[in-house]
Amino acid sequence: MLFPFLCSLVFFYSNVVVCIQYNFLRHIECDNTSNYTSNSTFSTNLAQALNTLQSSTATTGFNTTTAGNLIEPVTALALCRGSSSPSTCQSCIAEASSGIRSSCPSQKSAQVWYDLCMVRYSSTNFISKPNNNIVFFVHWEAPVATSDLDSYSQRVEYLLRNLSSTAVSSEKRYAVGRTELLNLTGYGYVDCTRDISSEDCRTCLVSAMEATKGCCLTKPVSWMLTPTCNFQFNTDPAHLDWLNAPLVKYEWEAAVAPSTVGSGGGNCLAIKFLLGGAVLTVILVIGVLWVVVAKARKRGKVKTDSSGNAEEMWKKECIGTRPFLYDLDQLAVATNQFSPSNRLGRGGFGTVYKD
Repeated sequence: MLFPFLCSLVFFYSNVVVCIQYNFLRHIECDNTSNYTSNSTFSTNLAQALNTLQSSTATTGFNTTTAGNLIEPVTALALCRGSSSPSTCQSCIAEASSGIRSSCPSQKSAQVWYDLCMVRYSSTNFISKPNNNIVFFVHWEAPVATSDLDSYSQRVEYLLRNLSSTAVSSEKRYAVGRTELLNLTGYGYVDCTRDISSEDCRTCLVSAMEATKGCCLTKPVSWMLTPTCNFQFNTDPAHLDWLNAPLVKYEWEAAVAPSTVGSGGGNCLAIKFLLGGAVLTVILVIGVLWVVVAKARKRGKVKTDSSGNAEEMWKKECIGTRPFLYDLDQLAVATNQFSPSNRLGRGGFGTVYKD
């Protein structure tokens, strides 16, 4: 891989995986727009803020603090990887606090990322103010070795979108998982700093997802950082929490609409109903049109025939006889003045007499 992420050595023996975990400095951001001196009030406040982070972050894995109040204040934040133990978290924060001061010895604003934690400080208060600017990303240059890169990238995107949705609704604002990638297994991790809202976390992760789509969905390794969220993917279980991470099952139905992660089954059912209704409607319309056209043709035929000889029309209709018309006097004579003795019966259209 591009570099060892967390586990530099993995042993497989008797179905037991042993991972030796290291904590390396991965990226440092030093803002050179404003500086301080070693003996200044800001330096003293910075030391106090970092000491607070070291002593109070491990329990929950996250902490913010402000030192100095109105005089050269320092706002600081620390975040550990969501699955880190308190002892691992405290050790990482201590190392990061030392590292950020040595890497940015005079800058009033800086941020540092290690494998297992992140520390940030500034002379301005940034708490609860999301920053979605991508400050660092790394990926393996060559695409993954597979014959179906489209399917691979769809599955990677589905995994990361699923984890993003989980992280947004999580109290700790992080999610870890794995998924099957054809002949490989993919591992993902996302998190947000816990000072921002769920919606701000979602926005940050969506922004990182879009950037990932533009460069890295076909890669075996990618890692993208912003000041408030973190996006990681690897085809190797380089972190301890990836070894037994929850399996995220790839669902084609859900992947059709990635903006609604986790609701693929319901979407598919709704689509089936809509398609079925559309097909039925088309069939009904065609049937109605066929009946209307057939009746119109029949009316057209009768009209054409009626314009000719009436007797010929009757013959065509198999009546075979010429219709006769009688006046009232003829009918009276024929029925003996409508005598009851000549009556044959009565129906819905009147009385019937014999001649």
